[in-house]
Amino acid sequence: MANSLIVRRLLGLFVLLGALALLVVVFRFFSRNGQHKMQVATPAASVDLALKSLHFTESDPGQKLWELFAASGEYNRGADLSTLKDLRFIVFKSGIGPVTVTARRGEYLHGARKVTLIDDVSARSEKGITFDTSRITYDTGRRTFTTAAPVRLMDGRLSVEGVGMSLDVESQKAHIQRQVSATIYPGKSEK
Repeated sequence: MANSLIVRRLLGLFVLLGALALLVVVFRFFSRNGQHKMQVATPAASVDLALKSLHFTESDPGQKLWELFAASGEYNRGADLSTLKDLRFIVFKSGIGPVTVTARRGEYLHGARKVTLIDDVSARSEKGITFDTSRITYDTGRRTFTTAAPVRLMDGRLSVEGVGMSLDVESQKAHIQRQVSATIYPGKSEK
């Protein structure tokens, strides 16, 4: 009889420990799940509108000045800002022909009418002028591209690399700000 009393007490102890372990697991599951939902909900609170396949355009009477296409984006009304992914930005009415710029992500500040292209930025004009950088901003009022990042500009046989650039699309003037190096390739044919 003494053995059965010890066995019952041990069994009761194991059942009590099992119940406590189950309560701990359930409590941790719900507390982690609640924290995850709060983390996911917090960034979305600042987004007023989320869309796929966006298209912005600006035009003068009868002529497009620029177009912006994005695979997806979110609009924040408080900041008057659209954050975009997988962009294609085309500037028309320039001295170098239409300029097409692609980037993995970007921002469009609606009030200031500035488009910032970020990550793997690559541009090409109709006349063959290209530039590559990590970040660039297009000011639609001044019609200029500007960056403080390293940039590589190519025009036919000429390749110019440096840090920081300002490019006026109407006058076709580019100014590389510092650490400039230029290479002329004599064997390359001009496009």
